[in-house]
Amino acid sequence: MNAWAPSYRQIVDMGNLSRSVMACPPGQSGQLGSPHCDDLIELWLKGEYQPMLWTREQVEWEAEGKLRLEP
Repeated sequence: MNAWAPSYRQIVDMGNLSRSVMACPPGQSGQLGSPHCDDLIELWLKGEYQPMLWTREQVEWEAEGKLRLEP
């Protein structure tokens, strides 16, 4: 298995995972044409981060939609 990410940075607070942060220049999706293809590049260039979501409540609060895949 090969796992990698270009220039991915994270700071993980092992005492409180909800305080962990990350930055990844390709953005949230990394898919060309997506509005989230490069939405994190400015944070990455400035050395800033965004929160990592660890709880269901955090994910549901920040979600802008759901993708449902059916056979």
